[in-house]
Amino acid sequence: MRASLHLRAVTEIVLGVLLVGTLAACGSTAPRSLWPRLVVPGSGSGGVAAPSARAGVAYSFGAMQVCIRGPRGAVSIESVKPVDARGGLHVSGYGVWRPGTSEFGADKVQVAAIAGFDAHREPTGRCSQHRVDTIVVQVDKPHDTFASSTGFELSYRSGGSTHTVLLPLGVALCARSAPHRDCTPPAP
Repeated sequence: MRASLHLRAVTEIVLGVLLVGTLAACGSTAPRSLWPRLVVPGSGSGGVAAPSARAGVAYSFGAMQVCIRGPRGAVSIESVKPVDARGGLHVSGYGVWRPGTSEFGADKVQVAAIAGFDAHREPTGRCSQHRVDTIVVQVDKPHDTFASSTGFELSYRSGGSTHTVLLPLGVALCARSAPHRDCTPPAP
């Protein structure tokens, strides 16, 4: 009798653990590892600058690579915001550019005019397949003074939840009156 009570208690505990595990996997509070996530491959950071940048003119930079890690599934970018923005630096556009579709420069290029630009903002490059996508960010500034950002915070949806990833790219839009040699981006 005592052995059957012990067996029953163990069975109830095991079933309880399985039930809790199943419910947790089905809800939106499931661990992040169950959903695809966007990552910045490598550990480097960088910076770009636009000397003699004019106020109200859009400048596009596309040096930030990302890929999807984890199980199959879609990732959709919702927003890109500057980190530690100074001088009124503002993100006026962003999207995904597929490497190999075209080349572009940073001077006065509208994001939507870049060949290979994906306005749907859905990266598809898989880290496991060594494929990456490039995030293109279009920025501007309200005045002819120095404006900068130490990086960009990218918000994306995956598995029914919103997540963020830091894009470590310092950007500087320099004053038209500043010498080119003094136009350096802040460190991310």
